[in-house]
Amino acid sequence: MYDLVELKHPEMPDETIKTTYPTLSLESYLSYDDILANIPASHKILAFSPLSMEKLPINDNNGQSYGYIIYRSRVEVGNGSMVEIGRARDVAQLIVDGNLQSAKFNGVPDVTNEFGYWLNT
Repeated sequence: MYDLVELKHPEMPDETIKTTYPTLSLESYLSYDDILANIPASHKILAFSPLSMEKLPINDNNGQSYGYIIYRSRVEVGNGSMVEIGRARDVAQLIVDGNLQSAKFNGVPDVTNEFGYWLNT
């Protein structure tokens, strides 16, 4: 038979003082294209098929362990054509001529099995 171990719980910390910050107005912003234009060429990789973040030739060929990766492809399709994209393992957005075609991501409740956002299952 084992002896029961007595657990000791730490005391609750003092409550912190809460504060409210004033509303800020948006003075300027960067568009998606502005952000991409400011990425140095040394941080851009040309590949003929998508690479997982761990296989990117960066960090002494150790890849990228966290953060965002933008995969871009230019395709020529005719009017009325359907674009089929395989199942993404995280987040995918379809942008045609600078216009977002997939649903805008607003948070975790948007994660579905529809196009755009998936849980890794």
